[in-house]
Amino acid sequence: MNRFSGLDSLMTQNGITNAGSFDAYWKEIFSKRESQAANLDGYVWDTPQIDFKYEELEAEAGIDIMASYVDLNSPVLPTGEKVELKKLKGSIPRMKFASQFGENDYRKQLIALNNVRSVATFQNISETQAVREFLQQRLFKGLEMHSTAYKESLNYQAGQFKSKGQLELTDANNPRGTIRTTFTAQMPSENKLTWKWFTKDTTTGKFTEKANTDPIKDIRDYLRELRWKPNGYENARVEMNEQFFCILLDHTKVLERIGYYLQPGLRNTASNDANAQAVGANTSLEQRKEIFKNLIEAAELVTNKTVCGIRTFNTTLKEYEDKYVPAFEIGNILICPTGVFGKIKNVAPLRPDGQAVVAGIYGGRGIIEYMYDRNTREQKWVSELTALCVPTRPRDMRIATCYE
Repeated sequence: MNRFSGLDSLMTQNGITNAGSFDAYWKEIFSKRESQAANLDGYVWDTPQIDFKYEELEAEAGIDIMASYVDLNSPVLPTGEKVELKKLKGSIPRMKFASQFGENDYRKQLIALNNVRSVATFQNISETQAVREFLQQRLFKGLEMHSTAYKESLNYQAGQFKSKGQLELTDANNPRGTIRTTFTAQMPSENKLTWKWFTKDTTTGKFTEKANTDPIKDIRDYLRELRWKPNGYENARVEMNEQFFCILLDHTKVLERIGYYLQPGLRNTASNDANAQAVGANTSLEQRKEIFKNLIEAAELVTNKTVCGIRTFNTTLKEYEDKYVPAFEIGNILICPTGVFGKIKNVAPLRPDGQAVVAGIYGGRGIIEYMYDRNTREQKWVSELTALCVPTRPRDMRIATCYE
């Protein structure tokens, strides 16, 4: 099969005829786009591996042990590990994305090319240059989604592990995929908390404040407990969905505490509570965020506003439908140490035969391959990346659900 048969190949028309030129094109045009709007804060890429199974020693904030006091010239008993290091085990899923260019696309391209030539002639500009720019744009459009698809998937993985302690693949979030399973962060069940500050309408998703609840006090007291525990940690990161944070900032008790913080001379009495709430409500979002961080005594407060796109096919309307879902679960809060949160485990791709027209994506951690079928006159691009965002300190993760 001739991979570049005829004049219809967008690849050939753009000077891409082998793996070397394809790889160079990808690096030049798309490598930077792979990380644009990526939200992998706290995760670092691990060294690629061959096996789909992974094992990782769990990182743990251990206790610093004091030296022993002994008589002169007396031996000291050597210290040893209290417990065996725990291994985190799991499997790494493969992700794929495909796009194609068929006969109908060719016809549209020819019609568009004729228009481009006509416009170029009318404007007295170079027809060759106009056609080249048109073909470059068509190829760019054909490949652009490959550069962003995996960024979206990794963003979703990262947010789900942070906010739910797991990545669950369902019909809703993996409609064109075949896997239906759950990847867990392996965090202890006792690290899942419930703070009933709101009730949530399952139909509308609306949060309604519950009376006699105090979110700032609950978080602050819990962070203090973490500092006091033998295996606790001093520098705590608190992360939540930005939309939920705005809802939380409108909680009556939160507004009240912010108001009293801004007006220290205002006596904390029942008669002054409404005044404090009004002061809090009239404060800017950025200022309220900084005050909230100070009041809960967190080293870091992060609001996650990442949303990820999902494309489904409506069998009734016979058309594709796009929607956005938040990467970080609305209504949940993550508490964890600051710094590195986890590793992005990835499996090194095995390249096809030497004649295949392929390019490396994500720094060679994945690949994209071009194929041309002379019989169906279809050009097709198929890419793959095998990766999973794995939290490496699950015993130091706390996830609170803040509604019922």
